[in-house]
Amino acid sequence: MTKRKFGLGLSLMLAAGTMLAACGSDEDTSNGDAGSGDGGSSEETSDFSVAMVTDVGGVDDKSFNQSAWEGIQEFGEENGLEKGDGGFDYLQSASDADYNTNLNNLIRRDFDVVYGIGFLMEGAVKEIAEQQPDAQIAIIDAVVDAPNVASVLFKEQEGAFLAGVAAALMTETGKIGFVGGMEIPVIERFEAGFLSGC
Repeated sequence: MTKRKFGLGLSLMLAAGTMLAACGSDEDTSNGDAGSGDGGSSEETSDFSVAMVTDVGGVDDKSFNQSAWEGIQEFGEENGLEKGDGGFDYLQSASDADYNTNLNNLIRRDFDVVYGIGFLMEGAVKEIAEQQPDAQIAIIDAVVDAPNVASVLFKEQEGAFLAGVAAALMTETGKIGFVGGMEIPVIERFEAGFLSGC
């Protein structure tokens, strides 16, 4: 699971970085701030802002929401951003009824990219993307076919394959088990990879 969290955080930062690069201009490469007097730090600040909406698991779910938020925080700190408007932030969803409201709220606050974390937000992201065609939205673990949505998917089966190999090498009884949280495509890919590695 640690590799999964790391992969999710890394992919989140890479996706945000890719969108940042796509939004850049020729002026971004100038180094006119070299002597800005902040102690000789080479770290530059960015005007790229990013926010996320959690699914119902909450921001401290010890899983997808938490790792996504940690990735966004790290991105923000590395780019001299602060929590809040114009930097990085999140809104927590108490129920699925909050998804649309939270996405709209962050879009109205002018974040450059707003992430919907998890496949449960697929319908909300699709609806808001249609209503807000100028907004840039990303969704994790689902596909929304819209020009203003980046769908971030992973090859869960590959990491799960390695877990299956490790389990097979470590078992002393010749028996191995797999417990998935829900019967959904993401978990099915985990299971398929794990079983292939055994």
